[in-house]
Parts: sequence; C-alpha cells; structure tokens
Amino acid sequence: MPVAIVFSTTCASLTPCVSSPVGQWRYTSACVDSTNPYPTLSAACSGLTFSNLAGTTTGQVNITANTVTRNISTNITGNIAVPTACVVPLGGCSGVQTLLRQTMTTATCTGTTTCDCTFSDMGRIATTSPSSIAGSTLTTDPGTAGARTWGFCNAGGMLTYKETTAQPRDTGIYTMSP
Repeated sequence: MPVAIVFSTTCASLTPCVSSPVGQWRYTSACVDSTNPYPTLSAACSGLTFSNLAGTTTGQVNITANTVTRNISTNITGNIAVPTACVVPLGGCSGVQTLLRQTMTTATCTGTTTCDCTFSDMGRIATTSPSSIAGSTLTTDPGTAGARTWGFCNAGGMLTYKETTAQPRDTGIYTMSP
C-alpha cells in the first residue's frame, strides 16, 4: 500500500542506535526535506526553489547480513523555480526543460530569464547490493566509489533510517515495519 511522503523543513531527526536492521521491511512513513528533495539537482544549480510537492512511496527492503534488496516505487510531483544564473547557461527554459526531462518522468518549463517548471518523477528501484553493517551504520556497495551509508535504529519492531553519506542523494527519513 502506498505511503504518503511528507515534504517538510522539519522532518524528525534520526537517533541511530546499535541494533539489527536484518529483516524484511515495508514503508510506514516517509519525510523528505522540502527545501532540498533532489540534492543532485540542487548541487548543479544553487537557488532552486521547490513547491507544491506531493508524493507516495511503496515497496519493500530486505536486509541480510551482507546484502540489501530493494523493490521500491516512488511517485513525486511538484514545481521547481529555476533562477536566472542556471537558466541562461542552458539556453533558456527550453534548455532547462530538456535537462529536467533527462532525470524526471515529465517536465514542463515556462518563462524567459527565470523558469517555472512543473514535474513528475516516477522512480523504481529494483536492485540487490552488497552491504555491511557496523554498529548503527549500514553501507551499501562498500569499498566502491558508489558506496552509500545509512544510519538506522530498529526499536520496537520499527526500522527508521536516513542516508548519512557525505553528499547524500536522499534527504529523507523513513520508517518501516516488518
């Protein structure tokens, strides 16, 4: 069953705890930083402003002592205001729109020196990755350039996690149940 993603500037913080994340988990809640829901885009163009964000996530994550298998679908819609400093080098709003369509499912941009873009992003992750667990940190693809770290806490039968990689690709905090 899809879980609504809450987009907020005040998502709860994660207090990692030494516990075991091993198990089969399904989403029960998701909160994503509304000021920076797409860190890769924000890194490419500072000054992006996101609004009218809405979305859902569904799926499961299976964690063993040495693998993480993800089968997740996420659907997000919203608006992005793109500042002049990013619009001009891309040749206007049509250039911004073309670039966004390379990473989003749909994108429509209007404007001249600044762009107002409406987007939808339907993502699916179906992967199995090697992983390692140390204390309250799970690392996917350890020892590679693509390694990512996740702080977690399994308390009361609920697994809460957040990406803790130095330059995270995900700004959300998620809770899952068995």
